Amino acid sequence: MNFLRLWSDFRSFRSTMKEWLGEGGCPVSSETAASRAIQCRGCVFNQRGSGYTDFAAGTLKRHLEAKMKARLSVLKEEELHTCQICSCYLPLKIHVPYKHIRSFQREDVRQAIIKGKPDCWQLSNDR
Repeated sequence: MNFLRLWSDFRSFRSTMKEWLGEGGCPVSSETAASRAIQCRGCVFNQRGSGYTDFAAGTLKRHLEAKMKARLSVLKEEELHTCQICSCYLPLKIHVPYKHIRSFQREDVRQAIIKGKPDCWQLSNDR
């Protein structure tokens, strides 16, 4: 592989990580992601499929590829699906820093989480 191709791949990867994880491009700790995953696995809103998933297929594919390259995973990740309140794909979302989530989360979605799942980890920076 030539240097230009390698550099291009790196820039693309960094851009995707920043898009997915926010300005720093760094995921939360593995302990935080695991804790979030435990809560999501037991949640009634963790369901398969969503129209948003199909709509955002290209973005999801890029983010999942970046997640694989970064070797990010949690125990029993196959039990995570899509949150039916926020429409996010949970195997990706559990790794996103809280600050970045708040930067893109609409207030109506936040209110729906408060109403439907007031103990959701997305509502507090402490979880």
